[in-house]
Order: sequence, then C-alpha cells, then structure tokens
Amino acid sequence: MSEEGQMIYLHKLQVFWHTKKGKNLIPNTKGTEEVPIQMVSRAKDLLSMNKSKDIINSLQSAVIGSKVVHNFRVIKIYESKPISRSFFHKEKDYDKEFK
Repeated sequence: MSEEGQMIYLHKLQVFWHTKKGKNLIPNTKGTEEVPIQMVSRAKDLLSMNKSKDIINSLQSAVIGSKVVHNFRVIKIYESKPISRSFFHKEKDYDKEFK
C-alpha cells in the first residue's frame, strides 16, 4: 500500500487571517458551508495544510491576492472528497512532506 500514490482531495474550507489597522489586528474569515473556498491538495487534514508553506502561500494568493496579512491559515474543512491519486508522490513519503 505504501507504494501507492498519495490521494488527491478536493477540499471545501474556511480560511482566517488578520489585517492590521493602526496597531490593531482585525480578524477576517472567508468561506462558509454554503459558499466554501475550494482547493485541490494532497494534504489530508487541517494540520497538514497549515504546516505546508506552499499550500498556505498559494491559498493566500488565490483568496486575498498580494495584500499584506498576518496569521493566514485554514480553520475549518467542511468537506474533503478524494478525486484522484498522484503518480509522482508516494504514500510512504507523506509524513516527510507534511510534517
């Protein structure tokens, strides 16, 4: 089984970040259960997504563009649906990539 490719998921989620106004940090969220942020990723869970700089950077860029924000992260996964398997990334390497 460990030689199989990693599963690729379609995630429906909510993200959180702070913007700065003066000395205050203003909390922001985007994505609801009715209108979630959708993302395709090999990450299996919330912790794996938030540990991956590549995922966070691409998600931040897609959701809010190039604005300067703080503490950007995924806070809720509404649904995850497996859609394919990676031919390149093997399941046995998952922990090395996402931990």
